[in-house]
Amino acid sequence: MLRFLAVVAASLSLVVVDAQAADSTAVRLAYNYMSQDMTTCTVFYMLSSKCLGKNNPELSEQIEKAASVMANLAVLTGKHAGLKDGAMVAQTKIQMTKLQAQTGNDCGNISVLLNRYGERCKAMAKHPQAAFQRALDQAMEANQ
Repeated sequence: MLRFLAVVAASLSLVVVDAQAADSTAVRLAYNYMSQDMTTCTVFYMLSSKCLGKNNPELSEQIEKAASVMANLAVLTGKHAGLKDGAMVAQTKIQMTKLQAQTGNDCGNISVLLNRYGERCKAMAKHPQAAFQRALDQAMEANQ
């Protein structure tokens, strides 16, 4: 897992090097967007593990690993954005409350989260460079 994180961190850094012409404020904002999205995905995976892994320990373990990797990436990108630890913890708590509310805090409604976040989080995990580029494009538009 550490090797995976190192590869993702390096690839995200390469995207930033490619974007050197971009305003540094936009790069920080892009990292902030990524951290927020990765935090949302972390919470999504945590809730999915709780609900979908109840009767399947193997599935639960896989989803928990995905949550752990995404949490580490959320922290990594948050640090690049200049976020303090307390801010990232608060962000996680807010997202947990938000996603739990979307299911009515009932695992029977987990499909709401699966439909809303499943593909997006999977794509972010598989292609973080592309996700960062989208976040950078969004940040550049916000700074214009």
